[in-house]
Amino acid sequence: MASQDARPVLLLVSGPSGSGKGTALERLVEVGFVRVATYTTRAPRQGEEDGVHYHFVDEDQFMKRVEGGDIVEYTRTYSDSLYGAPAELFETERSEALLAEVDVKGFARLRSLSRRRVVGLFVSAPTVGHAEARINGRGRVENLDRRLEVGDSQLDHSWWYDYFVVNDDLARFRETVEMVGRVELARTEGARYLAQRWMDMDATLA
Repeated sequence: MASQDARPVLLLVSGPSGSGKGTALERLVEVGFVRVATYTTRAPRQGEEDGVHYHFVDEDQFMKRVEGGDIVEYTRTYSDSLYGAPAELFETERSEALLAEVDVKGFARLRSLSRRRVVGLFVSAPTVGHAEARINGRGRVENLDRRLEVGDSQLDHSWWYDYFVVNDDLARFRETVEMVGRVELARTEGARYLAQRWMDMDATLA
């Protein structure tokens, strides 16, 4: 049975390349989550904005932020680009429900070290063929085989997550992601209400 937990929630979205993570993140922002841009050394794709989807930096800038403590956890994905989680994902200074995209290693580290209530959502395309078609739809991709290989290995770790959603029908996928977001927001709201009530009854708990 899940216990009440009034800590600010951090919802982490992971999944293979081409699975629909971007769609999931957009829907969760629409229901009330605040997306935190993680860091990457890859180039922006069409439609991506610096500071919104990612902080786009070169490798030297990336490592300086690691040394300065701005990036607390990072990994090299697809053998060519670095991805890193900012320090704010580990802290509770912000009370909003935060949202970020991470890989499976980042999820494991954040869940073990973050002071927030960490919830994991893993999204997957129905087949490798669907994922490949979506990746190719973005334009020329030089590391397609590596992306598909990494995506397959990520599925082996999907059991760690609280939710696993298959993106086989876009409308249903969006509805399911919205439901996950609203459930987690409701859990936080209820737990905060109970925590405040206990503190009102016993000032020593404040």
